[in-house]
Amino acid sequence: MRLSGRIALVTGAGGGIGSAVARCFAAEGAEVVLSDKTERQCRNVEREIVGAGGVARVVAADMMKPHEIAELFSGLEQLDILCTVAGGDCDPVADVTALDEDRIGMNLDLNLRSCMLCCREAARIMKWQDCDNEFTDVARGGRAVQLCGGERGNRVVCPFACDGPGSG
Repeated sequence: MRLSGRIALVTGAGGGIGSAVARCFAAEGAEVVLSDKTERQCRNVEREIVGAGGVARVVAADMMKPHEIAELFSGLEQLDILCTVAGGDCDPVADVTALDEDRIGMNLDLNLRSCMLCCREAARIMKWQDCDNEFTDVARGGRAVQLCGGERGNRVVCPFACDGPGSG
């Protein structure tokens, strides 16, 4: 179990990709914090992980609400892995050529701003952790992974993602 003793936070953990990522982290021994817009979406994933002998807990947070993002991280004393999966298109049936300014802003908030806010909050925790093995960042204490994009029906969804130096 390569991630034993590590804590991983997965946003969008109630959906298909997020739940798969959370189960993988748990299978490698990490304690997983499952977060999604509604608590209900994560409870089944939590039951699966715990049923398989893992450790998981659920903290609901809407990535469109900065104060909920801050609250999500305020309850964490340790964080080794952040995986931001939450995102997508705010209106799944819209054509990209029909985007208005408000819709573009909402998509940027969901897919870019929320990711950057999560990274900021994670860094505030991770920067105080010691680098003690190969799974932590060389700078100090953790890793952040951002996932985005996908396909919805016959349309490709192209939300924005953020990344930075030293990401791996």
